[in-house]
Amino acid sequence: MIDKRKEARIPVEALPECLKNVVISIGLFEEYTATTVDATGYGMGFFVEGINEKKLLVGSDITLKILPYNYKLKGRVIYLKNIGENKTRFGVEFIKANDLDKFNELLNLDIYK
Repeated sequence: MIDKRKEARIPVEALPECLKNVVISIGLFEEYTATTVDATGYGMGFFVEGINEKKLLVGSDITLKILPYNYKLKGRVIYLKNIGENKTRFGVEFIKANDLDKFNELLNLDIYK
């Protein structure tokens, strides 16, 4: 399989604990816990269970809640694949500078080095 990304992947093991599981919000009242697969300098990849296929679409905007910092990062779904009954693999890129800055701040937390 050819990796289409230009950015190097950061394995989940190298990420801070706060980025290994995040809460994603779709719309106003729907939240799901997503398990991080990997990250790059511009986005993250996840597994999530229980999302209706019609609610998460390539091009849709979602919010990622990063606990315990209570950061809310806006991202856009750039990759989506159903990988089993009730399980989805998806990728998100951070498109606004402020969200990207917060994400990179979390990636570089000194306590994790």
